[in-house]
Amino acid sequence: MKKLLLILILIMLAVTLTIAGTKENQVNERGQIKKIIEEGFIKGLLIEGDITAIRKGFDVDFVKLTLQKNHMHKHPLNWIIEGIKKKREEKKVPVNHKITFKIPMIDVDGNAAVAKVEIYKNAKLTASHYLSLYKFDEEFWQIVNMICQEH
Repeated sequence: MKKLLLILILIMLAVTLTIAGTKENQVNERGQIKKIIEEGFIKGLLIEGDITAIRKGFDVDFVKLTLQKNHMHKHPLNWIIEGIKKKREEKKVPVNHKITFKIPMIDVDGNAAVAKVEIYKNAKLTASHYLSLYKFDEEFWQIVNMICQEH
């Protein structure tokens, strides 16, 4: 009976430690994702137009999907970067220091994740972005897809 009780206690301890480790890992993954969103998307794309930061945060095969007049349009990363370069040539660098943001949701499942990013201008919600991310080589996260709801 003592052996059975000891085995049950060891099993419960192993399960508890596994769950605790999984939760700690989830917190770590969410922190990495939040950093990619803040540096690559918010600072890189929306505030500064920093192409190096964009390339670090976004996968080369990234696609932004937009819905216009019931038709979906695909905007690849290179199209977005070329737009930034054109604005720079026209001296219209996309610097927008007046935006704020919230990340109310990050959901991680293995090497896949989704995040909701709310963009505010003058304290008014102007857009909700839904980002899909993958973790590559079990090392780093990148944004691979995005859809947006303008408000």
